Amino acid sequence: MKNFLLLESGATKLAWVLASPHQVLHQGEVSGLHPFLSSAAEWQQNLQLISAQLGDNSSVNSVYYYGTGCSQNDGQSLVKKHFSNFCPTLPSPIVATDLLAAARALCQQEAGVVGILGTGSNAARYDGKQIVDQRGGLGYVLGDQGGGANLGKILLLAFLQQQLPTAIQKALQEEYQLSRDAIISEVYQTTNPSRYLAQFAPALKKWLPESSFLQKKVTADFGQFTDLYLLPLMTGHDHSAIAFTGSIAIQFRSYLEEALLQRGLYIKTIISPPLPSLINYHRSIL
Repeated sequence: MKNFLLLESGATKLAWVLASPHQVLHQGEVSGLHPFLSSAAEWQQNLQLISAQLGDNSSVNSVYYYGTGCSQNDGQSLVKKHFSNFCPTLPSPIVATDLLAAARALCQQEAGVVGILGTGSNAARYDGKQIVDQRGGLGYVLGDQGGGANLGKILLLAFLQQQLPTAIQKALQEEYQLSRDAIISEVYQTTNPSRYLAQFAPALKKWLPESSFLQKKVTADFGQFTDLYLLPLMTGHDHSAIAFTGSIAIQFRSYLEEALLQRGLYIKTIISPPLPSLINYHRSIL
């Protein structure tokens, strides 16, 4: 029996599943891991938790780890090192970027253009096997237009600069105990500021109908995501449909759809989470 362990990690959460060719054997979820931003203690805690829930690791024939921060060799090497240190009884993982996980989940073995809109944002052209071109994935400092961290940043900046209606300012202050010092401390002095910023995306969605200022900012953000990351990937591509994964793509679908339609593009499908479809991909290549 060819049992395989899949792990798919974004900045906020890591979903994992142990599957056979015919059924899901075990599955779970832990905090997201990053080869550079997560500490060794975080890797140890989460990997050992997963290993303990798997029970007899001898039933695992292969391990596939898809994650943010894994597009380069150094990130992939760090992930393998953590597995070797904290889960030595598991096979050494095959490590790839979460963007490839999205492409395989969304397109299976067919070519297409895909986008991730979760904590961060990313986009790629996929040839049915591998990523052949990529845009985005620059992180919350340099990019992530359309991603949860960037959307959360829009709301926090508007709060700090007092550009929101009084009722929204007051509600945010009361619900999140927001202050200038607290926000600056979380953004500049913690180990995972993108996760902190992204937690405000649902609040932004909630208050959008009450603020034309926020509506304009969000519309512009998805416009930038489309212009900078998606349109360059469409050159030489004979379709105008784009497949998406990620909670932000679902929550802000109307704004994403509007940005695409204005540029002659449309949504082919949105799935979240990608893991169930990724299981189907790996079964198809057994």
